[in-house]
Amino acid sequence: MNFLKLNLLLNNDWITFVFLTIFLLLVVVKLIYKERLFELTTLFFSKKYFLKYGKESPLIFSGFNTFLFVILNIVLSLMILVFIIEYKPKLIENQSFYFFLKINLGTAMFFFFRFLVGYFLGLLFEVKQQQILLTFAKMSYLFNNMLFILPFLLFTFFIKKHNFLVFQFTLLLFSTLLIIRYIFVFRTNKSLLHNQWFNFFLYLCALEIAPLLLVLKIVI
Repeated sequence: MNFLKLNLLLNNDWITFVFLTIFLLLVVVKLIYKERLFELTTLFFSKKYFLKYGKESPLIFSGFNTFLFVILNIVLSLMILVFIIEYKPKLIENQSFYFFLKINLGTAMFFFFRFLVGYFLGLLFEVKQQQILLTFAKMSYLFNNMLFILPFLLFTFFIKKHNFLVFQFTLLLFSTLLIIRYIFVFRTNKSLLHNQWFNFFLYLCALEIAPLLLVLKIVI
């Protein structure tokens, strides 16, 4: 890790405030949705969460999902920030807080427009209901992944030694959980597809594979 850049970043109170905000939001979620939060952490071991909350209305824009999306957006923005500190430090210079806000806004806009694209693709390929349920499943697993990597991200920022190794482990863990997430998502929702496999494959290519290829093209 670029220790100098990270230490300069930690000298600012805003990074501590960001983590306090994350944990304060988690406390609020636990107080209001204690049982649901616990069941969310067991997604990889039980289908109880989807059986219990998969028929809610609204399914996507519930209070629980809204709280966790805000936390997820902050956590992903912090991960992107650390990645840039290590590999593209010139982009930040001395404006780390404002740069973080830009990342946060960009991440939120990415998820918002991706949801809109997915919704309209679901209408186009006649898999609207499947798309909504799939979005709920992917979102739930992503929230679950976020809860697992949060402690390691905290260590990345606040330990003075080997924080680069911790961050590498955090990236590896997050990537592994994302792969497992897709396996579980499709295993959980395969019964919804029935005879819609071709349309769903077109939807998958448009929403999942194309953005991934575009990101890889930009990075490479």
